[in-house]
Amino acid sequence: MDAGQGVHISPHCKKKTGLRNNPLGEVATVYLVILVISAGIILLGHVYPPAKAHEGLLLAVLFIYSPWLASRFFQFTLPERKGTLLRGARVATLVMAIVFPLFALGNHVYQTRIAKQDFEYRSMSDWPLAWNDRPAEQDIDDPVVWVDSNQVNISNLGKSPLNIQWLEDRNKHKTVLAPRAKMSLGRYQTDGLRIDGAAEQILLGRNLEPAGLPLRQEKNPGWLFWLLAIHLIVVAIPEELFYRGYIQQRLNEVFRGGIEIFGARLGTSIFLSSALFALGHLISIPAPYRLAVFFPSLLFGWLREKTGSIIAPVILHASSNVLLLCLMRHYH
Repeated sequence: MDAGQGVHISPHCKKKTGLRNNPLGEVATVYLVILVISAGIILLGHVYPPAKAHEGLLLAVLFIYSPWLASRFFQFTLPERKGTLLRGARVATLVMAIVFPLFALGNHVYQTRIAKQDFEYRSMSDWPLAWNDRPAEQDIDDPVVWVDSNQVNISNLGKSPLNIQWLEDRNKHKTVLAPRAKMSLGRYQTDGLRIDGAAEQILLGRNLEPAGLPLRQEKNPGWLFWLLAIHLIVVAIPEELFYRGYIQQRLNEVFRGGIEIFGARLGTSIFLSSALFALGHLISIPAPYRLAVFFPSLLFGWLREKTGSIIAPVILHASSNVLLLCLMRHYH
């Protein structure tokens, strides 16, 4: 089998009728099923807040296993991987070297001229990812700290005061937070915090991870590596397996034409899979700007055709997500 030609239906399957010999209808059916299940997972997080912490993992598992389940049910053979890790990484790096500077420049013009945002360079050091997001309302008797988009929040739900100190070289600001009181400070207001008190522990972030007191935390760039790992494993690999590894390859069985650009075909299958990719992003956040992912998706699809595997799209996808998050921290 020539893996570069897309998905091939096994000979015994060609005698069948209906969706099992109709890649277009099959893709539409699988896509709608995945949308419904995805919406159910997201809704579960709203109805049962503790499930929100596992939402990303559940969606990742869904996208990873759905192509295999579809191949078993509709009886077709998934394509073998044609490209190598080294070639995929090399091509992705070359594309990033060309596209990322242009994107950063265009984003700067948009943010400052159209969105009227101010630019201010901020250090790439930040709070740990474990501190992110407000926890769900629960019956808690321990202090809680979490970080949202612009603030560090400390809620003393314990029965004793908390001593809080800013870790600044020039000004070591201190304060006492009374029981059942709350305070917030700017996310970029200090380079670190030291929190202590009579309580045995403090809970961190959305997942309420326990940490002992006293707690000393300085901002550092380590969050970037964790962020890249999360976007690689939980976002890029599952989504690329589903949209480029399954949908695009099945649509290649129906739509074979296209324009050749730098040795790879940019055809209808890429445009359709990118449209489905963009629409799928409305499930989690139903806002029109989410449809803009259609455009980088075209590049992901082209890379799949160029390299013969999803390695390059996965690397570019995860890196693009992290780049955007890093750029946006400098605009306010």
